[in-house]
Amino acid sequence: LMGDQTNSLSVVSQFRFDSDFGITDAERDNIPTLKNNNFSLMYLYIQAQNLAGFLDLRVGRQLIMDDADFTMFDGGLFTFHTPWFFAVDLYSGLEVKNGGALGVVSTTQFELDGDDDGDGGFGEDEEFGIVIGASVSVEGSRDHHAKLGWRRIMTKPLKDPRTVNNSTDTTRFVDMEKIFGSYHVRIVPQFHVAASWAYDLVSSVLSDARLELRAPDLGGVVDLELAYWFLTPTFEGSSIFNIFQTAPLNDIDFRVRYHITESASAYLGSYVRLFRQGPDDNDLETDEFITDWGLRGGGRVKLGDTGRIGLDANYQTGYGDITTIDLDGGYGFLEDGVLDVRARLTSVLFDDDSRDLLEGTSFGAELGLSYRLRDIAKFHAIGEINTNAIEKVQFRLYGLVDLSFWL
Repeated sequence: LMGDQTNSLSVVSQFRFDSDFGITDAERDNIPTLKNNNFSLMYLYIQAQNLAGFLDLRVGRQLIMDDADFTMFDGGLFTFHTPWFFAVDLYSGLEVKNGGALGVVSTTQFELDGDDDGDGGFGEDEEFGIVIGASVSVEGSRDHHAKLGWRRIMTKPLKDPRTVNNSTDTTRFVDMEKIFGSYHVRIVPQFHVAASWAYDLVSSVLSDARLELRAPDLGGVVDLELAYWFLTPTFEGSSIFNIFQTAPLNDIDFRVRYHITESASAYLGSYVRLFRQGPDDNDLETDEFITDWGLRGGGRVKLGDTGRIGLDANYQTGYGDITTIDLDGGYGFLEDGVLDVRARLTSVLFDDDSRDLLEGTSFGAELGLSYRLRDIAKFHAIGEINTNAIEKVQFRLYGLVDLSFWL
């Protein structure tokens, strides 16, 4: 906004409009929250950087992504930079929800999963949620990145807490409260270690823990990745789904990528996933695991300056059998690829042991076209057709306008 190209004062925004012409009036009448036209303001905030030499400020609708979760809120974010290689974030605001006064511009998938709409039903949550949070992070270091944070989302009581189930316990109105942290270190240029975790204070469980080892550019041709992920699903504090969160997921993933030439590469990977089972038919805990494992592989080839072709294949078995084969490619025409054409062919073989009807083969094709108007706008159009045993023919048409300019 200052006009000096420093970005010291700016407006940052993103919105999305979705329209599904396949939804009928009867379907909308039977499902209260279903719409065939949805406008969503993902974020819109004024950003000021380097105020007084140490403060960054954001005011407006914001989307925060970190090791704890995704959070959208309308409010302010203050970042204090210090001369001691760390920064402090403080933020507060109102949680973005599909209901409420701003529901008309708040179609979002980031709202926590609850169980009450305030009127005894299961529709949109009309109550305002208050978001507060803070974090401390390392900055200015090339080889070390670390963050420690806390966040809480609270909804005001729907009734006097003294009369709710004859209890004075108000913790039910804390929708979410987590502490979380992450640490990434580059020990040597060819060896990186990253770890992160999140602890849910409402459910008193370790909700997320990850450890990743990376060895990029070994010998100039090989990348290695090994990752472990522990996940316990958690929901809104009052949600009945928290009852079923006793079965965490353990995931081990390995991948190796080989750079054949500067324009061609290939990869091969595998994973093992363990689902801890909950109580059996007699309501007794069991130590058995459901084991899911899979293999994946593929590659990429560049064709000249603007062409590319790629292949990805995946096989999964144990928790349902799925085999996916995906072939995609594209080429840019005119000067600097101003006009780009791309295509994709996909086949999915699926078989669910628990549902006889959930098996078959799906075939899909996609054709896309994009045109770049100088450096300020890019127009995309994509047509997609799919057929399988459940839906004989599915056709979709997507359109996107991408704008980037200075006012």
